[in-house]
Amino acid sequence: ADRVPTSRSRGLGVTRLLSLYVETSVFGFALEDRARNREMWTSTTALFDAIRAGRFAGYVSDYSLAELGATGDPDLRRRLLALPGQYGLQRLPAHPGAGDVARVLVERGLVPAGKAADAEHLAMMAVQPGLDVLVSWNYRHIVNVSVKRSLSPVLLEMGFRIGFEIATPQEVLGQDE
Repeated sequence: ADRVPTSRSRGLGVTRLLSLYVETSVFGFALEDRARNREMWTSTTALFDAIRAGRFAGYVSDYSLAELGATGDPDLRRRLLALPGQYGLQRLPAHPGAGDVARVLVERGLVPAGKAADAEHLAMMAVQPGLDVLVSWNYRHIVNVSVKRSLSPVLLEMGFRIGFEIATPQEVLGQDE
């Protein structure tokens, strides 16, 4: 029997679907099925299928859509931009406070200056309280112990929440087995 991964609302005992913010790196692996990346492709498409089936609530931000839209190859760009709609991800507009949070993350060295878009994804998790998990394949700037350990103190200092996870599609799907 399939069980639905949920998150408990504080104090109410009410459960809801886990809300997944899918950042840009994940979309590329939905179209990448070469042998060397087969495991990532399999996990990514399984995650997207689970979102489409209603087992998770999936979100994509304007930041991710802008990154996908900057893809040089027109055919690849079209295919990437079609994925959120194809799998039922909901659009999150850019949040006015996310830019400030992202700047601080770069200034504090959590994310390199040349990778400000990665800081924007982390910032979206802080400013959107309904998101449970930032899903990424970006091990260098998002899904790593250093970022995870450094992020909470900076966000707390800025007055933001830290009650979210950062995980790969594989880790998210592990909750579903």
